[in-house]
Amino acid sequence: MTPAGLRALGLLAILALVGSCVSVPPSASFKEPAEIAGTWRGRLSGRSGYAVAGMTITQTGGFTGTMYLDGEDKDFSGAITVVRPGLALYRSTQGSGTIVLQERDGKRTLRFQPEGGGVVSVFSPAP
Repeated sequence: MTPAGLRALGLLAILALVGSCVSVPPSASFKEPAEIAGTWRGRLSGRSGYAVAGMTITQTGGFTGTMYLDGEDKDFSGAITVVRPGLALYRSTQGSGTIVLQERDGKRTLRFQPEGGGVVSVFSPAP
């Protein structure tokens, strides 16, 4: 490989490394639903559409909430099961999938990833 090719390859490696560092906040595992219990606000993507939503998670992992749609508000509910630290599943009236807790600069977010892909729902603790 020529010196110019080596420099280009090195530059690509550096750009890939920098890009991977700024992409997504690190995951923070939780061992039981009580660690994420409380009131959360965010954007929900589910069977009923995509909307601003609020939800409350109980100590045992049950949750209830409301999506604030243009025409009418719609309630949803479900349950969170921690399979092992770092792997939590949800099943709800809006679908099912995995949950990831992320922490960055002291801020927490819950990311609900539906089975089979699709739009991720993201929630932050309510003030």
